Amino acid sequence: MMRWQVESYERDGDAHLADHVLPGFTVADAARLVGDHPDLIGSAFPLDAGQVAAVSAVLGTELDPAAAAHFLIARAD
Repeated sequence: MMRWQVESYERDGDAHLADHVLPGFTVADAARLVGDHPDLIGSAFPLDAGQVAAVSAVLGTELDPAAAAHFLIARAD
């Protein structure tokens, strides 16, 4: 099983701040968000402010693109 999540890190460091699991998120959703990359599964994709807003809507909570660096990544359960 696989889950898609947004991983948040310090902007001026490398400390991991949080993981935000995207419920019901699919490979097709990821491709629409970041593009249909051949390495979509297995890579981490930095999210810009518009992409952070889109995943915030899925999460039902606001992630601040200025407060942290956010990355989309697939993880095995």
